[in-house]
Amino acid sequence: LYEGSYGSDVTDFESLEIDSNPESANREHIEALADAADQAIDQGALAPLEAHLDVVAFTRFMALEVLMDHWDGYVSANNYRLYRDTVTQKFYFIPHGADQLFRNSGGELLRSSRGHIGKAIIETPDGRELYLTQVRDLMSHVLEPGAVKERLRERYENVRALVSLDPKNSNTLMDFDSQMQTTLSFFAKKQRLTRWQLIALEDPELSSRLESMNQGGRRFGGRGRGR
Repeated sequence: LYEGSYGSDVTDFESLEIDSNPESANREHIEALADAADQAIDQGALAPLEAHLDVVAFTRFMALEVLMDHWDGYVSANNYRLYRDTVTQKFYFIPHGADQLFRNSGGELLRSSRGHIGKAIIETPDGRELYLTQVRDLMSHVLEPGAVKERLRERYENVRALVSLDPKNSNTLMDFDSQMQTTLSFFAKKQRLTRWQLIALEDPELSSRLESMNQGGRRFGGRGRGR
């Protein structure tokens, strides 16, 4: 188990922090993963990565980061953990540091990724298709606004009564309620904008209009890179 901090990627395999037994850690596996990503980019196909990475799990992980606007995660080469399963002998990415979510509902689906594995996904046709399949599934079955609203309502009712009793919480109940509405609004907008962006992949005119609308939005290549 490794931890990626600010600017640390699989290409910097020697500097990744080890969160498991250092004696059993083998950085050569991470080096092989980084090399496989290079090969995938060069060949324009995911095949080289499949021996080292559960690509389905990764594309779902990546889609969740983008759809929840986790701009401070792996797609920014920051805040993630990397685990190599000793049974499957493949790597899995684990979300980490997810404290800045649900802000920019208009972020691009096919953004450039600072994370090298994410770059390999976006720059290979079969990687993009697998990623977009995960986006469609998540928006239909997991992040669908109605389902999200019901889950949030249950947690809201459980937590709200405790907010004012927390001595470490400087926010008021009004702040808490306002943030709840902001989060609900994010998912409603995200559903609509994601649907437009998926259609725009085959509609250049709509794609141009959406890009124009999003000029002021956060991009992974622009501001918003956290520490």
